[in-house]
Amino acid sequence: MSNSNEATAEKNSLRIAYQDFAKKAREQGFNAIAMVFENIATTEKQHEHSQVKQ
Repeated sequence: MSNSNEATAEKNSLRIAYQDFAKKAREQGFNAIAMVFENIATTEKQHEHSQVKQ
């Protein structure tokens, strides 16, 4: 696996982790914290897409 593929896989797994954190936070009633994790996941996805285009 190339370095760029490894980086993409790592970023994807981090994004999924942030989504999972958001879900757990929301389930426990921490809506503001869930929103922070969701925003991080969205930012990671946008960053990933911008790196692919370059």
